[in-house]
Amino acid sequence: MIQRVQSIFILVAIVLVASLIVWPIDSYGSAQGLIELRWDGVWDVTPGCAEPLVRRMIPVAVIIVAALALNVVGLFLFKRRPLQMRLVGIAAGIELCIAGVVVFLGINIADGMAQEWHVSARWALPILAAVMDYLAYRKISDDEALVRSLDRLR
Repeated sequence: MIQRVQSIFILVAIVLVASLIVWPIDSYGSAQGLIELRWDGVWDVTPGCAEPLVRRMIPVAVIIVAALALNVVGLFLFKRRPLQMRLVGIAAGIELCIAGVVVFLGINIADGMAQEWHVSARWALPILAAVMDYLAYRKISDDEALVRSLDRLR
């Protein structure tokens, strides 16, 4: 059923990953202007900027969309628990990779703008999504163990 606890954990992970797509991951300001790190690239949001796109990052966008898609598909596979466990586990791994890539990009952008890098709270969203997926994985595993034990009793 979709009302189970693991479905709530997966839904929270979906919201956390989707928030990376909706809002900027981080922003950097300096004398040159204001730069935002978004899910699909680095954007110059300085007023009056002629070319807003600084650098497109398609691989980062692909892995963020992949994590989101795996979570959405995993949410609706509640009748096929082993497959749901695999999808949620893969999504958690991808979300940890997203966190590493976001930190790496944030540090490189700050160094490129000759700024001291700072830790943004938005950098923790992929890690929180991975934790939610891990908790969902454990609950799905518990459900599967319960179903198997009841099959042995019959």
